[in-house]
Amino acid sequence: MKKIPIVADESIVDFADAYKLLLTDIVDGVNIKINKCGGPINFIKIFNLASQLRKITMIGCNYESNISITTGATLACGLPIDYVDLDSGHLDFDDDPCIGGAIVKNGKIYVPDLGRVDFI
Repeated sequence: MKKIPIVADESIVDFADAYKLLLTDIVDGVNIKINKCGGPINFIKIFNLASQLRKITMIGCNYESNISITTGATLACGLPIDYVDLDSGHLDFDDDPCIGGAIVKNGKIYVPDLGRVDFI
């Protein structure tokens, strides 16, 4: 029988939450949301812990501006993240103050000057 992996999502608010969950056999990985965990530096701390423990790593987002999506896409370009979920509602924002940044086209996210990142 194949095991279905359990990935902690909304329960990861900070490094302490990630630490408690990742050191157990309760979860197989974490979905780290940049804004929820306190920013890119905390994201990297949680990512490094999960990676060292050979747990599944995923970068996610909430309903947020393209600034956050660009940050997430940039991290995904530079780190060996297992799964990427950056399908935020930023495309719905008529008044998103962000100029430039990540571009979504045909289901793929492009980060200017970094090349192309394909997300499904």
